[in-house]
Amino acid sequence: MDIKNWEEYTYEEKRTILDFWFSKYLTMTITLEEWNVWLRLLDYEIDKVFGFALGTYRNGFGPDMMLMQIRTNCFKDLLNIYNNCDYELLSNAFLSRIVSDYNKRFERSI
Repeated sequence: MDIKNWEEYTYEEKRTILDFWFSKYLTMTITLEEWNVWLRLLDYEIDKVFGFALGTYRNGFGPDMMLMQIRTNCFKDLLNIYNNCDYELLSNAFLSRIVSDYNKRFERSI
């Protein structure tokens, strides 16, 4: 997968990126019900989920913070967590890391 701006990815690519981020970096145990909530979030709010992921990345957290939001059913922070930061710089750094890690999975299997 190529590294590009978030807006340039198709929905399927966006979903792959965020699903990879969530699956690879999640350290907490997740239930099937929580996994289904995650999938619904991707279906309906994928750009807001990306914004949340950027905020957790900026603050040194990972998908565990997203899982905590799922468990508390508290998604108001999805809208505002990355305010007051350089969105483009943060987005590029996040996507570069996640897409590079995603691509490495395939390099090791060859």
